[in-house]
Amino acid sequence: MTRRKWQLLLMAGIVSAAATARAQNAIESTPAFASIYQRKVDAVAIGQLPQLFTGSASIAPNYGFPWMVSLEVKGTARQNGHFCGAVVIDPAWVITAAHCVATAIRNGEGHTLAAADPDKLQVLTGTNILSRGGSVRRISRIVLHPEFGIAMQRVPNNDIALLKISDAPNLTPLAVASAGQAETMLVDGESVRIFGWGTALFGPNNPVSNTLLYTFVDVVGRSKCNAKAAYDGGVADSMFCAGLGYSDACQGDSGGPAVGYANGVPYLLGLVSWGVGCANRSFPGVYTNVTKFNGWVHAIISNRY
Repeated sequence: MTRRKWQLLLMAGIVSAAATARAQNAIESTPAFASIYQRKVDAVAIGQLPQLFTGSASIAPNYGFPWMVSLEVKGTARQNGHFCGAVVIDPAWVITAAHCVATAIRNGEGHTLAAADPDKLQVLTGTNILSRGGSVRRISRIVLHPEFGIAMQRVPNNDIALLKISDAPNLTPLAVASAGQAETMLVDGESVRIFGWGTALFGPNNPVSNTLLYTFVDVVGRSKCNAKAAYDGGVADSMFCAGLGYSDACQGDSGGPAVGYANGVPYLLGLVSWGVGCANRSFPGVYTNVTKFNGWVHAIISNRY
């Protein structure tokens, strides 16, 4: 082996090791997810209320997406209590990311994750403007996926939960895509539409949007998303990636939908789950692939679980 070739191989090894370390450090820098709702409750209790901004691009027309839901702290002004999105998938059920409605319970070996107290939360339905219109609904039951958990790298796995609405028999649902539809729609380079009231920038105390916003993001194939320079294998089969550096979901958008279209008809494909910052050119957003959980969702809603 020539000295030049050895040097090139050594440099390649250093670059590969650096890329792996970068990906690992990025994953470990994702936000702590346990008790996200409790942190919101505590912030409201001490009067730490969010600012609001009204987005100037891609504003959803009011009542245009009746299946979009704001998840909020109960008993607060709606625009102050919002902390996650959710989606109506049945006249009496909404779906969201499990990390939005989970709480960490300490035990002798650390902590376990359990569903939040539904009496502390509420949902706002029937409006795309947080500060007016729509109806506040009570939540009677929260069901976390039984295998939901937070990995050592702070990555939420099986990040999906169902909320039963006790006084909403006539909510307008969004159809969930089939596994076959998802295979067609979640192809590298295809676009999905994401919605939310979240912040425009990543970081503490950034204002949420008073109006529902949406954007289109391109699906990033699994091989690209799991490359060493990106998430280095951290994206499981029950997840998919979308968005690289231009448009993205951000804080306050968790649990909101990623929607695909077939012949002009919208279908729920995913839920905003995790990522590194917002609109990061190296790390796309990561979504729960709802279609991987269709059997579990159907069993819960049909009262067979």
